[in-house]
Amino acid sequence: MDIGAHDEDGHVDGREPVPVHASSPARRAGWLRRRARNAYRLPTRLGVAVATMFLVALAGLVIVPRGARTAARSLRPGNVALPDTLSLVVSETQAVQYADSIASVRDSARRAFARWLQPPAPVDTLSPESRVRRDSIQRARDALRALIQQAKSAPLPASYRALGESPQLRDRPETQQLLDSLAEIEKNRDVFGAVGGVDPIFVALTTRATEIGKTLQQMAESVSVRMDSELRALAPVIPRRSATPPPFDTVALAAAHDSAVERTMRVRSQLARARFAHQEVAARAARARDVAAIGTSPVAVVLAAVVLGAAAGFATLLVGELRRPRIADGREAASVARVPVLTTVREHTPDPERMRRRADREIAAVIDRSSDTYTLLYSQLADAAFNLPILTVIGEESAVTAVVAVNLAAAVACHARTALLVDTDFATRSVARATGMDEGPGLAELGAGAMAWPELVRPVLVGRARNIGVVPSGVTDDPDVCRQALDVLERTMPALQRHYDSVIINAPVPVTGDVPPSACAGRDVIICVRCARTSLAWLEQLVGALDVRGARTRGLVVWDMKVPTFTPPATAGLVEAGA
Repeated sequence: MDIGAHDEDGHVDGREPVPVHASSPARRAGWLRRRARNAYRLPTRLGVAVATMFLVALAGLVIVPRGARTAARSLRPGNVALPDTLSLVVSETQAVQYADSIASVRDSARRAFARWLQPPAPVDTLSPESRVRRDSIQRARDALRALIQQAKSAPLPASYRALGESPQLRDRPETQQLLDSLAEIEKNRDVFGAVGGVDPIFVALTTRATEIGKTLQQMAESVSVRMDSELRALAPVIPRRSATPPPFDTVALAAAHDSAVERTMRVRSQLARARFAHQEVAARAARARDVAAIGTSPVAVVLAAVVLGAAAGFATLLVGELRRPRIADGREAASVARVPVLTTVREHTPDPERMRRRADREIAAVIDRSSDTYTLLYSQLADAAFNLPILTVIGEESAVTAVVAVNLAAAVACHARTALLVDTDFATRSVARATGMDEGPGLAELGAGAMAWPELVRPVLVGRARNIGVVPSGVTDDPDVCRQALDVLERTMPALQRHYDSVIINAPVPVTGDVPPSACAGRDVIICVRCARTSLAWLEQLVGALDVRGARTRGLVVWDMKVPTFTPPATAGLVEAGA
């Protein structure tokens, strides 16, 4: 049988590969090189370190033992007179106790003097009716000040309206006139604000609303000042303090305490020097013991065991790669799956010029706006009119499929198309974590019949004035609810196509390679694979299962960088309703 011409990596005329045993030596050599490259990606540094340790150990076992005994004798300390630390410890304890006693007496004197310095408690001589009136005025003043502060911190028509409708201002005729003017301005502003853009009349109305709010704020501040004067008239009487201070001399006590602390520090310094001398002698003795023990045989045995163990571990890793090969690059993945590689996602440095706008900085961190990777992916998947009705993104890593699905939906939205992203990852809820939204409610609640489609779609900001609709997976552990949700998704897919130009489905595949029903909700599928991580057998099994289910595999997305880690769900990346 003619198997065709082979290139260096073992491909047959650019078509699918042939088995290794039936290929040429060049194909086998290319296959082995890819396996070795995958095996060396992680343990390369470990192998270099093990070899270096092995050579150093051999040199040490030959050279170091010759001078170990001589060096140990020179390091051993001789007859050194060491200071007595026991008496110093006793002196330190006595000095600390004396300083603590002086500090206790000093603190007692200071507290007594502080109590004398404190002003006497005010005496409330008002009648019960006056006290009730004072408390009422104080509560009204505090409420009015809170509204004034709210208007200062949030100068909005709602804050000004709340200030004008307060009990202290609403009974005034001028207040009602100002509130009516403010309501009329808001109604006119809504008419001009619905058009979009910056309108001079809209700006003028906003300025007038701010002036009315400042007028209401000045009126409220004048009322607050009048209430303060009334409260001062109803304040309690403060009695006079005794003119004779308590008979305590804190200056002498502080000087005695400082002297006791200084004595304590001197004793501690002497004790520290004595302990350092003891530690230095002990360290020299330990160093001498270590140097003398270098040439013993147990150390050589341990070093040899470490080297052999590391070598055996690397050999096991290489054998495992040969028995269960993984994808080395996109070309090998395309030859196994018999579909083209659409794009390769690699590490890149974001372009600061493409992140100058505030809208670009407020989007979720996983959305890549600084490169053209996902724009090119969208252009390859869409037809001549840039239409991409339904597409399912599958892969073995849920975080990778979520990032690809979110960025693909963002690319659709940036081409002036409406996009809906549906997450069927009930296990990890990767889309919600990637976009920073809450994990529920979502598709699970739809399957349980608790909510309808319009209540589940949440907008996510992907660019300047560009949003995508996202339906999270929801939170559930019931397999029946998950199946019901997928059935509802498949039944409502035609209706979703009428409302959205593109529907992207995130459907991670389990490690076993079983294709979930959500993977075939749309007929077009792209597969996300990882270099040096995705098994060739897994990819081949997945492609075969998709063919059996009638799905059309459009191509591969090769992920050649670290798997992203998502922060806990927050409100980042969400667009509030009506914003």
